[in-house]
Amino acid sequence: MKLLIQRVSESSVICENGHKASIGKGYLILAGFSVNDSEDMIRKAVQKTINMRLFEDESHKMNRGILDIGGSIMLISQFTLYSNTDKGRRPSFEKSMNRKQSQVLFDLLYNEFSRFIDTQKGVFGDYMKVSLINDGPVTIMTEF
Repeated sequence: MKLLIQRVSESSVICENGHKASIGKGYLILAGFSVNDSEDMIRKAVQKTINMRLFEDESHKMNRGILDIGGSIMLISQFTLYSNTDKGRRPSFEKSMNRKQSQVLFDLLYNEFSRFIDTQKGVFGDYMKVSLINDGPVTIMTEF
């Protein structure tokens, strides 16, 4: 599982089916699942993410976590995080988990984040327009 975490001042999503969501300060997280991922990884990923210190304190050091600042999460499914561009000009997605299994993990990830923090999300598998104001910029790629 890859989580691309972007510290944001704000983020929003508009989905093709009409669903809209937005957050203020927090994280925009793009989540991708590989063929090797399992439900066991979800709790570890959530705990690691909500306890990361990516927000600045009074000394301008990244010493505060998202819970410390009362932030929110915008969670977006992103199967293209597992693209392979080694051959040719068109990405291969053979390492990406299939849609049905990915949706199960995405829903579990959303539910687990929601236990601890205000979490908004896009619609899994839908065409989405995602907006953000990257704060810093700070962007962290994690893999579990």
